[in-house]
Amino acid sequence: MKLLLATVVSSSPAHPKEEEKLTRYRDSWADLMSSVRQGTSWSGNERNRCLLNLAGKQFADASALSGLDFNDDGRALAVCDWNRDGKLDLWLRNRSAPRLRLMLNQSESQTSLSLRLQGVDPSKPVFAHLGFDFPHTPVLPPPSYRERFQKKTYKIPAVIGDELETMPKQMRNAVENGFTDHYPDSEKHSMIQDYFAFCAYGDSLVGKAVDDFVAYSEKQKQAWMIVYVCGDHGWKLNDHGSVSKTTPWRIDTLNPVIVVSSDKTAFPAGKVVKSFTEFVDLAPTMIAAGGADLSQEQYAHLDGRDLKKVASNELPARQYVVGESHASTGPRAFIRTKDYYFSMKTRPNTVRGENMDWALKASYAQVDPGLYHFPSDPKEVKNLAFDEKHQKVAMQLKKKLTNIVFGDGRIEVDWGDNKALGTQVFRAENFAPGANDGKLELP
Repeated sequence: MKLLLATVVSSSPAHPKEEEKLTRYRDSWADLMSSVRQGTSWSGNERNRCLLNLAGKQFADASALSGLDFNDDGRALAVCDWNRDGKLDLWLRNRSAPRLRLMLNQSESQTSLSLRLQGVDPSKPVFAHLGFDFPHTPVLPPPSYRERFQKKTYKIPAVIGDELETMPKQMRNAVENGFTDHYPDSEKHSMIQDYFAFCAYGDSLVGKAVDDFVAYSEKQKQAWMIVYVCGDHGWKLNDHGSVSKTTPWRIDTLNPVIVVSSDKTAFPAGKVVKSFTEFVDLAPTMIAAGGADLSQEQYAHLDGRDLKKVASNELPARQYVVGESHASTGPRAFIRTKDYYFSMKTRPNTVRGENMDWALKASYAQVDPGLYHFPSDPKEVKNLAFDEKHQKVAMQLKKKLTNIVFGDGRIEVDWGDNKALGTQVFRAENFAPGANDGKLELP
């Protein structure tokens, strides 16, 4: 198998400067995704297989006999008694259309066991977490949604000036890994249409779940609150020449939070708050809405703020937000204010517990800084990190970010690779306790 993979599966170019290899690699991906969007099989038209266990001694191929040998790009299977007739049915999940198939068991066997399950106690509050993993690649919306959005016209973002030459190296690497600016405009426009079609499909599923939750709550005469969160970083649609995510540009870090409640006094309908928030604010917001007193010692570990109090001005809004990512860009932290965004490389590798103080010793050039001024450069294409006029601001933002990320109780955990077999904890020197106070005054 190792030999087969080495022969068949092409690896991405090892270095962004390998222009010829990058071009071939990008063109190949463009051709592949174009074919997939046109209905080509992702798995080479290989049919699904169904193997019947013969008393634990061997398997028999029952693919055709069972009716499961679909020419689909299958990904997952779930077993349940969908129609409650005592026989097990199958749900099939595909990466290509149709995304779902329901296979009802129509065998004549009647061997079954009937159980009556006791569900949730309707007299008690219900907390439910529901997450949808899309839009994500490959972006393949259902045909009806694709057809609707193919009628829409979008403006295609473009690379501006010399932004590729001036952007920090880490961010350029991330851009080049998902580079799309060389695609024809027709391909880029189709990509954008499909992305929004997939978003709309996701919205419809979320809406159905919400309608059912509200109906259940009102039937039980219970108050309800729903918190909508776009929980992943924004997806660039050729912005900065890329379709990647996890970079700290503004377009990647705008994640809306919408709160809807039966209590219109606590959360007034139509009220818009543009204050800075972070994901750490979600837990205290929901816990407080459930009636908890966040001033109690048991909640002292929560770093976030109750957004209800921020929205009502009972708590001051943050003057900045911070973040850190190891994906796509490599280890990189950022701080964003109303007018500026500064980011820097935090270490030479992603190994937990190693080089935790690297950025404290590295030179300004080594941390690969990026500084953008939003009022004069709303698309964030001009890196001012080495501009003499902005050095004072850059140094102040770097110091604040360094104190927060490295000096205010930093903890790293080694979970034990992908198997999560370990929980080794590493603690950095706490040389700037309280640095993340939400306050920052710039010249």
